[in-house]
Amino acid sequence: MQIRTRAIALAGTVLLTSALLPAAFTPAHAQAQKPAPAKAAPASFSAAQLDQFATAAIDVYRINNRHADRWRAAALPAEKTKIQAEAKAEQEAAIKKSGLSLQTYSAILNASKSDEALNQQIADRIKAKTPS
Repeated sequence: MQIRTRAIALAGTVLLTSALLPAAFTPAHAQAQKPAPAKAAPASFSAAQLDQFATAAIDVYRINNRHADRWRAAALPAEKTKIQAEAKAEQEAAIKKSGLSLQTYSAILNASKSDEALNQQIADRIKAKTPS
């Protein structure tokens, strides 16, 4: 039960990252994308893309966690900017390493915000990839 709860929490946190952390802590491509209209047709992504997304989302979540405390503790705006730039570069590298383009990652992220079935598929994949 604890593993399932942790995986679901991770999925939710990753999918809501853009709303919870400073803008620089979400990949730039995700910031620029507008969510799809609520009545848009469901997006179609392959199982491989969803697996890649889950891998990237876990990495982005970990990167955010690693940098968030430093960002909050930074006293100077220049320090915050440097930390944000480091996090952004690491996030983009993690996404590309997963095999997804930044555009596809953003498309899946945005689609998952309004498609509960897609969101559940991603949560299941994150759960399967999250160690107990």
